[in-house]
Amino acid sequence: MKPYRRILFATDLARSSMPGFREAVALAKESMSELLIAYAYQPPNLIQAQSIAPAVYDEWNQNLRQEISARLEPLVAEAREQGLRARPLLIEGSPDEVIAETAALEQADLIIMGTHGRTGISRLIQGSVSAHVIAAAKCPVMTVPVG
Repeated sequence: MKPYRRILFATDLARSSMPGFREAVALAKESMSELLIAYAYQPPNLIQAQSIAPAVYDEWNQNLRQEISARLEPLVAEAREQGLRARPLLIEGSPDEVIAETAALEQADLIIMGTHGRTGISRLIQGSVSAHVIAAAKCPVMTVPVG
């Protein structure tokens, strides 16, 4: 197995993403890798933003970022407690677009993310973030079934 220097774990912060987190921690420990714990979020939409003052929009976006950061911190703390170098990444944009981009920018050797395993109509309607990431990533992507 090729050793990984940096692993990016992409999460939606749902409880069902914990199997992926456990896998990311285990692989990071095994390869003594840095673990990047990433959450991609979409800022408040522009249609709503047009009806409010810029300062209110900025505050709204900042509050959203603070809330997400607070939810990422326990994962980072748990990884650090297990002896890993870990840091949070708060990524702005559509997850299916920015996860692979961020992995490339951060020089990640591996992306780990959960997948719901949807097929057929469900996948067509809801899409598959993991499928888009797999197609766009320049590094290997490991998907872990959620829940």
